[in-house]
Amino acid sequence: MIIKNLVKLILILTSSVFIISCIGSKPKVSIAFFNYEQLPPTKRVEVYTNRSKIKYKYKEIGIITVKGGEESFYDGTFVEMMVKKAKAIGAHALILLPGENQNRHMTTGGIISSGNRKTARSLAIIYTD
Repeated sequence: MIIKNLVKLILILTSSVFIISCIGSKPKVSIAFFNYEQLPPTKRVEVYTNRSKIKYKYKEIGIITVKGGEESFYDGTFVEMMVKKAKAIGAHALILLPGENQNRHMTTGGIISSGNRKTARSLAIIYTD
């Protein structure tokens, strides 16, 4: 009887873990600041994939990272989330950064895939002239 109940408990716990792992999670946005001073929010943020395209002098204020989420979150959603965060911290532009997955596979455009999860990184900047 005890073994039968123990087997049931193990099956229930295993099923619960499987179900929870299948439920999609929302991506999380974080920022690491470099000597950041509080700036007023901005209404518009430009997005660059190449530093050489920036026509202004600028200062780097931090790196914005979006991690997690389901496969159904397409790359544009990650960029939109980074832009929203950049506006809130007063950035004028973002430079999308390359990343690495666990297999050390490099990508361009700031979006990387690790299994079903994705990560995007960008450098938040303010124009100085």
